[in-house]
Amino acid sequence: MKKRFIAAVLAAGLTFTGCGATKQTVTETEVFQDGEVQTQETAQSETQMQEKETQETESPIKIEITSEHHEGASDESREDVKYTYEYEQPIVSISGNEEAQNAIQSDLESYIDSFLDSLASGEFGVVYDEGAEASYQNVGMQVLRADEQVISIMMTNEGYDGGAHGWFTMEYFNYFIATGEKITFDKLGEGFRERAEQLVKVKAKQMQQEEQCFFEDYQKSIPLVVLDGTEDRNEVYTSIYGDTWSDMESEPMIPTFYITDTGFGFTSGQYVLQPYAGGIIDFNFTAADFGDTLTADIFTDAGAGEQTIKEDQLNAADNAAADAISAEEYAAFTKTTDAVDAEGFGSFDDFAQTMNQDFTGTWYDPEMGEAIRLTTEGAYVYIPFLDLYGDELYEWELIDRSDRGLCPEIAIYYGGREVGELAYYVAGIRDNYFWCNAQAQIFYRQ
Repeated sequence: MKKRFIAAVLAAGLTFTGCGATKQTVTETEVFQDGEVQTQETAQSETQMQEKETQETESPIKIEITSEHHEGASDESREDVKYTYEYEQPIVSISGNEEAQNAIQSDLESYIDSFLDSLASGEFGVVYDEGAEASYQNVGMQVLRADEQVISIMMTNEGYDGGAHGWFTMEYFNYFIATGEKITFDKLGEGFRERAEQLVKVKAKQMQQEEQCFFEDYQKSIPLVVLDGTEDRNEVYTSIYGDTWSDMESEPMIPTFYITDTGFGFTSGQYVLQPYAGGIIDFNFTAADFGDTLTADIFTDAGAGEQTIKEDQLNAADNAAADAISAEEYAAFTKTTDAVDAEGFGSFDDFAQTMNQDFTGTWYDPEMGEAIRLTTEGAYVYIPFLDLYGDELYEWELIDRSDRGLCPEIAIYYGGREVGELAYYVAGIRDNYFWCNAQAQIFYRQ
């Protein structure tokens, strides 16, 4: 990796004054490093740019967040490895609190060091086909909030190393200014994580109904959107996807939340809730949305007090979660009675009588492995061969088709009404089972 570089330093001082007015000054200098004399034409291997943002308040604390921009490339003498890279080196200055400044700076430097170590490991940028698109990685920095209470920084990693497409990931760094400690959910308040998951569920459901932007089974992956970096990777993935992930390395998860002037954001990265084409999706909430679960006093903006998700929406989400069909529950479903009246699939009950029956409850067909739970709020469907796993609430209805000489139909709109329904043509029903002659199915009440 080349070490020779020229550094262009841009210092932009941004001072906040009363009534929202700003003053900005910019200076630019050139800095030569490593003792080499270089000209503008020859210095091309690595460059450095520094941008400085300063926020001043009436208190003795002054916060400066600076980034040094570096560019470089792999060793030109190596033919087996080719790549370019760029990164922002964060520099934090907190006058009046050197201890917090050093703690935050050390943590951010560890992130950059880890990135540079990964380049030096030799596993990135390996050339397999001459003429293939060159590998690259760019690490960027964006300050999301910096004031007397909180620093929130987003580090992005964009790159390509062969394959159909590259990647774009984000990692958030949130700190208390007073102590320099990383902000975790436990430090924000008891029950904060659970409330955050509730909020994401409500907003994701709204988005799915309007745009169909997520995977069909996205709900089980919502815990991957609400992470503070204290979670064990093995435990998280095993709880969501089962024992197939039990051999994953035990290491902390990457934080997925950030802090703004008015509240919190949670990020669903590539392939988490949505496919690659869906890009990156953020869920934003005000501080007021967290109610009593947020006890950390870190908000002064008036917008933080405006609630955007109502309590009745959260209560409905809680009720829906309680009615969902879990994998453990599904595994225990079985044939519960002898369906003597359904033998041969040749008999029909009176259609009007069937229409007057109560179909709410949990039903299971052991032959096809299909389970449905019909409630007054909607229907849950657990059919593995359709990739439906009982965690999504769908609209359903019992349709009278007697005007066409046909038996009633249970219609479950698992893809929305415009897509079509999951249909069961009910020939008859008893206390503990119903049957469908046309489909040769018997569903047993659980």
